[in-house]
Amino acid sequence: MANEGGVSNYLAKALEVGAKTRIRTEKIIDYGRPLSAMAKPEVGRAIASGEYDSVVITSGQLKTMRKFVAEIDKGATRTIVFMTWEPRHPGNRGTQQSYTDATQRSVRDMRRLEKETGATIVPAAVVYHDLTTQPPKGMPRVDYLWRPANIHQNELGTIVNAWMFYAVLTGKSPVGVDFDMPPFIVGEKLREDPELRLTPELCRTLQERVWKVAKEWQRGTTHVE
Repeated sequence: MANEGGVSNYLAKALEVGAKTRIRTEKIIDYGRPLSAMAKPEVGRAIASGEYDSVVITSGQLKTMRKFVAEIDKGATRTIVFMTWEPRHPGNRGTQQSYTDATQRSVRDMRRLEKETGATIVPAAVVYHDLTTQPPKGMPRVDYLWRPANIHQNELGTIVNAWMFYAVLTGKSPVGVDFDMPPFIVGEKLREDPELRLTPELCRTLQERVWKVAKEWQRGTTHVE
């Protein structure tokens, strides 16, 4: 998995609790670098080994994603693309319109890749847009899924990503897949953002919204298409 922020840990826990499935993950990543920078010898060797059932890449330029898929097809049974959120959102140098335009461009590229290669898309960027433009009640700021005025997700955003992975990979709703795994202790304040609290009500709301977007993606009918 190419990711940062702990998505793989929470995905593994969600699968164990909700789908009674255990997985092993490994990460090879250049922090803060584009997808093109991931094309390193050790990544190529890992893909070519045939040791993995799936290889997850982060989204990037369409031509770069195509190259990765071609290599992954040689050694792995499944390519999964983690469609990450747009960095210029309303809380960080972006307007709602520019954020929507950028998300729509990304969606068009993902749909082309999906059609051309059969890659599995995890539409985290789409649920981020949905949750940002129509936030649950009580959120203290528009960028509550990110660190304040930042391009990186916070702990709440991380678990939203994990639930989206769960929904796409299992085809099941994440609603009710609850677990306490620090720092995500249901009912407590988030360590990085103490103004936010992962209440049982917020937990369920986010899971429901994730499941809605996951189903819409499969139908080709998301709110940004």
